[in-house]
Amino acid sequence: MLMEREPESGIARITINNAQRRNSYDPPMRDQLAAYLDELADDDDTKVVLLRGTGGYFSSGADMRNAYGWYGEGTDQTPHSN
Repeated sequence: MLMEREPESGIARITINNAQRRNSYDPPMRDQLAAYLDELADDDDTKVVLLRGTGGYFSSGADMRNAYGWYGEGTDQTPHSN
């Protein structure tokens, strides 16, 4: 994940750089995004934040290969029938 700032224009760009996985994100990338947004929230020169992805993709969302346990232990994994 990359962050670029243009102080003269007030624009910051955050780019998800994981095109081989369609810009899916994992816990470290999620934490990095949160850190960038916290940093930019405290920057009075930044007026606009653009979030984008590389390789022709924005983001496919969470990388499900690593998603188990993101939201804490004890998640109900019981199969449900319709």
